Amino acid sequence: MFEKFAEGKTQSCMRVKTDDKATLCEEYSIDVVPTVLLLKNGKVARRLDGVAGVGLDEKQLMDFTSKC
Repeated sequence: MFEKFAEGKTQSCMRVKTDDKATLCEEYSIDVVPTVLLLKNGKVARRLDGVAGVGLDEKQLMDFTSKC
């Protein structure tokens, strides 16, 4: 689903497999997957955390990306 919303965006979008990047989870306080971060100048400008066992739905992701 993330790839669908990343298409056509002018910003760079990246999907990270957190199992391989534990240091990023620690650095950005990621406790739940999925978590979507908007970074500006290396700092979190906006974040959207999923719910454990539920994740994110399409509307949540659409609302988040439309405000970025």
